[in-house]
Amino acid sequence: MCSLLNHHFSHLATKFPECKFLLILAGQCVPNYPVSHLPTLFIYDSGCILNSLIGEKACGGRNVLEDELKWMLAQSGAFVIDSYEALYQEGTPITTPRSEQEDYSDDQSDHYDNQGTEV
Repeated sequence: MCSLLNHHFSHLATKFPECKFLLILAGQCVPNYPVSHLPTLFIYDSGCILNSLIGEKACGGRNVLEDELKWMLAQSGAFVIDSYEALYQEGTPITTPRSEQEDYSDDQSDHYDNQGTEV
């Protein structure tokens, strides 16, 4: 997964030159860093940590798309996207990353049932 994120970061770095993307090998940075915490992303601004994404699920899962990662980083404060149109790439809308979507497949209730309401 770290290799996938590095691949996405190489593309995002060209799109957001104001943002620095740094790669640090966990074992060289923090001795005995738990593998279960990889990948780990720290988002800083002016030396202050804004957010951290620790582990596969927090980073979008093993099949995270570049657009999903971009959305998560923008939400975390890594960079600012000027408009919602900037969240679209090649006509594909950005949605909440799969790792953050709730599963309503077994929900039998219809929250949008307007029966019984007067107009």
